[in-house]
Amino acid sequence: MPHPILNEAEALERLDDKEFLKELLQDFSKLKELDWSVFEQRFKGKDYKAIEEISHTLKGVSGNLSLTGIFQASKALNDTIKLGETEFINRYFEELKIEVERFRNWLDGYLKS
Repeated sequence: MPHPILNEAEALERLDDKEFLKELLQDFSKLKELDWSVFEQRFKGKDYKAIEEISHTLKGVSGNLSLTGIFQASKALNDTIKLGETEFINRYFEELKIEVERFRNWLDGYLKS
């Protein structure tokens, strides 16, 4: 079962302002780290250092915003690279792509709420 996209209660505990949360989520959706063409180039070139840096950034920002699915997927990818478990990188990279797509599909509806 997939993780929730957003733990809104947790995010609002930190921010105490839903409109500000919406602004931050919009900003997050525009992060250069979510540019899959760049990420996939690094991935295809097995540039694990760059993938680790990108996944670390996504893990930190998504964690602060309580974007549960993206946080879990980016953490798994980041941990896998740190541990040198390259046989699992494809799996976690695909999971992260799925979670980001879920977030993008969900965001417009949330912003209108």
